[in-house]
Amino acid sequence: NVKKGDRITKINEPEPGWSMCFIEGKFGYVPTSYIKPVTDTQPLIPQIPQPLPKIPIVAPPTMSWMQEDQYHKYRMIEKLQGGAQGKTFFVERKETNKLFVLKKVDYLDAGDKLKANREVEQMFNLASPFTVQLVCVFPHDVELCLVMEFCEKGDLRKVMTELQQLPEEERLMRVWEILAQIFLAVDHLHSHDVIHRDIKPENIFVMADGSVRVGLLLIYIILSLQ
Repeated sequence: NVKKGDRITKINEPEPGWSMCFIEGKFGYVPTSYIKPVTDTQPLIPQIPQPLPKIPIVAPPTMSWMQEDQYHKYRMIEKLQGGAQGKTFFVERKETNKLFVLKKVDYLDAGDKLKANREVEQMFNLASPFTVQLVCVFPHDVELCLVMEFCEKGDLRKVMTELQQLPEEERLMRVWEILAQIFLAVDHLHSHDVIHRDIKPENIFVMADGSVRVGLLLIYIILSLQ
């Protein structure tokens, strides 16, 4: 396959989005925006074309993101596996029948509250089209409930298995699409001085339309605090 840094000698009709490129008998699909002429001293190294701008979704010190207890508005469908940090459930909003993921974290003593509040504020700060969206937050008994969007196709591990069934050409294009979205998500985090410390298929989720979301909850390091 054509890989990063290769000098491409032939392009099969550049097209909007993705183009088939050839080099020494190898071929692969690359984003058309990455293709540019090179000199003897300028290798072709793809760069993310437009890094996501910092999105000013900042939770103020007054914690205005905190809503009143809405636990009764959700119907528990199933407890989800995995995760030592809190308890996670597949839920349905009763009034709309829309599906979400609800995560409970400890919210009893001052230490629990401080940690949970910081996590929630940071998730709002890091919101982007390529990260799992936090929908609403509310207290219930001695726990804080975080309601997040539901990614219909599950995590990337499951999707990877499905990709193996596709024809090679289609599979390569889909892999490039997924990687590009992951790169954009990571670039967005880095632009906010945050490092994701657990990038793996189980922490990357896929929506019904095939778009990708990187999970954020409790799995990042804020560089400015180190």
